[in-house]
Amino acid sequence: MRLRMDDLNGCEVCQKPANQKCGGCHSIFYCGKEHQRSHWKKHKKFCRPFEMANDDNVGRFIKATKEIEEGSVIFEERHLSVSPMQLTLPVCMGCGNHVTAEDVHPCPKCGWPLCGEQCESNPNHVPECYYTSKIGQKVSITTFDTIHPLYRCVGALRCLYQKQFAPDVWRKIEKLESHCKLRKGTDGYEQDRLCVVDTIRNFLKLKEFSEEEILRCTGVIGVNAHEIPLSTPSQVGLFNVTSIFEHSCRSNAYKTFSMAGQVRVIAGRKIDKGEHISICYTEPLQTTLFRQKHLQRTKFFSCRCERCLDVTEFGTNVSALNCQSGQCKGIVLPESFENENAEWCCKQCGSKQTAEFVMNAMKRIGDDLVLMDKGSVEDCKQFLDHYSTLLTPNHAYMIDIKLALGQLIGNGDYSLKTVSVDDLLLKKQLCQDVINIVNIIAPG
Repeated sequence: MRLRMDDLNGCEVCQKPANQKCGGCHSIFYCGKEHQRSHWKKHKKFCRPFEMANDDNVGRFIKATKEIEEGSVIFEERHLSVSPMQLTLPVCMGCGNHVTAEDVHPCPKCGWPLCGEQCESNPNHVPECYYTSKIGQKVSITTFDTIHPLYRCVGALRCLYQKQFAPDVWRKIEKLESHCKLRKGTDGYEQDRLCVVDTIRNFLKLKEFSEEEILRCTGVIGVNAHEIPLSTPSQVGLFNVTSIFEHSCRSNAYKTFSMAGQVRVIAGRKIDKGEHISICYTEPLQTTLFRQKHLQRTKFFSCRCERCLDVTEFGTNVSALNCQSGQCKGIVLPESFENENAEWCCKQCGSKQTAEFVMNAMKRIGDDLVLMDKGSVEDCKQFLDHYSTLLTPNHAYMIDIKLALGQLIGNGDYSLKTVSVDDLLLKKQLCQDVINIVNIIAPG
């Protein structure tokens, strides 16, 4: 998720080669004082406490130019493009919320689903409405309880619209990494080639867009898009500067979103001057093996942050198992997570488990986790009790259920007025357990 090397050395006003940086944020360039002065009125509200730099190991990254206090807004920006998830039930093409057969409002111009008249003029919907209207054939979606393949093309289509009608935005999208070479041969790449390219070039008759640039757009979205949790389901968005923040499984910053759709990067702890600023691209409350596989599959890199290199994850043991040998109270971990086939060894008695045993156990428990009713207090209690002999108290699966159970007790059908003292004490303990882990691995 980083820009190419030919990126950010143009004057912010005239785009000519420039080497004079803004003295406040060190992140944008000017060809001279005249353009810097003329641009200040626009730039001053965005002048940032960071600068962009380069390193042979991590490539382009962002570092603090001054000390940043915990909770400070480091940066905010609006998306370059926003779209539904590729694999989604039918959603409104304006606001992104689910639509059903009973409440759908097909766009009178193009037929794409909307939730009502108010979303006919939503700017998010302009690209597909424009292109579909041109072919004289409306989209007709009549099934609303299953994933619809037509949505797979929307993200790429909205990017390509920027190429035609918003060249400044397109230039920023074009500079984002796509990893097309690494994606070739994967199931996702082939599905994009068969479905997205066909829809755009044949159904929408947009022959001016080549297969290569369509697939590059799907790659850019896959590698760089951030989930925007402002609708049900969430949409995904491409961002310019936010895409440069490097990843860490114990990041020092995190993202939030305003109701207007702007992303805000906020300091999760005090960040020292010169320190790299990082966000987390994956789920921080997951095991190291899960995070690594997710990053390899979606972002095409293996993480070597300080958390991933510490098998205990700063003493939290989020990935650890309890020793199953006799009365031993030790924990079982591999020497390193970099070799997924490495044996797991008890740190106390030395007994070993094969990687295959661990993987099978994690799959079995993960399947149970998916199938169980997380809305049931009793089911959550049973899960914690049943797996407490194998999983450490802070294991990712245990934290997942502790979080769910802590939220359930005293809510909905489990009103605080009807909750026993024992359950209230349990709720307090569960919440404290989760807070303790979050404060260590995901501060903020």
